[in-house]
Amino acid sequence: MRKILGLVLALSFWLLTVKYHLTFSHWISSTREIFGITFQPKNYSWEIFIFFGLCTVLLISYQLSRTKNKTPLIVIWVTISFIIWVINLALLTTPLENIHFLQYGIIAWLLAYSIDSSYRQSIVLALILISTALGILDEFYQYVYLTRDYGSYLDFNDFILNQIGSVCGLTLYYGSYHQLGSKIRSENDLLRVSVMTLYGVAFSLAALLFYFDYLRLATQQSIPPGGLMDVGERTIFFLERAPNLLGHWHQSFSSDLYFVIGPIQWIYIFLCIAIVFPYAIEKYLAKQ
Repeated sequence: MRKILGLVLALSFWLLTVKYHLTFSHWISSTREIFGITFQPKNYSWEIFIFFGLCTVLLISYQLSRTKNKTPLIVIWVTISFIIWVINLALLTTPLENIHFLQYGIIAWLLAYSIDSSYRQSIVLALILISTALGILDEFYQYVYLTRDYGSYLDFNDFILNQIGSVCGLTLYYGSYHQLGSKIRSENDLLRVSVMTLYGVAFSLAALLFYFDYLRLATQQSIPPGGLMDVGERTIFFLERAPNLLGHWHQSFSSDLYFVIGPIQWIYIFLCIAIVFPYAIEKYLAKQ
């Protein structure tokens, strides 16, 4: 029952956030009135971010108070905090984008709750890959359909935000295992092998599409909305709708510089996160 309930909640939450992405964006950007006071929620992005950050700190403090070996968990959270700080400096155009961490943290936590009630060390990587895949599908949906009229590129920055959000959710989940008195198990897991195989197939397919020129970066300014364009006798999917968007620095509306990650850079960062954090979490579990 727990497994079914957790999966239903995780997938329902993911579908709702994907479907109502624009609705939420419009709501938070519009003028609201409460008790005669008018305001725009987006103007309080930093306050909202700090509030959820403080809530997370309280949860982490509670975890640490009940943890025998605190050092590994502290190292993991300090590393995550540093990465989020760098992301805010280099990749974000507005603090509101930090909502990705909360969104995919919740999804990853619910997936772990439903799939891994016995806290198996071998399944951490699979859970990070599954929740990251949901984030990738979310961004593809936005670029191709939801925000196709004004989306200029497939947002690899958000790929990273979603993946780090997943790491946060899983660290919160596995950092609490001792409260339940569960016995940690390390075993070969079919789910991990299956998910890694699917990723291998997906990356191989993408490489083949690049090689045979069905997938490419933009070479001209007039790529239509959604990135699909007929060139000669073939339909090509463009990852950007104008040249030099991916893999370059840009200026935001507030005149701050931000970097837009390209596909090769994303693969490198993705692999680093997928290797380092499952290993760190599994080492933490092994020492409890």
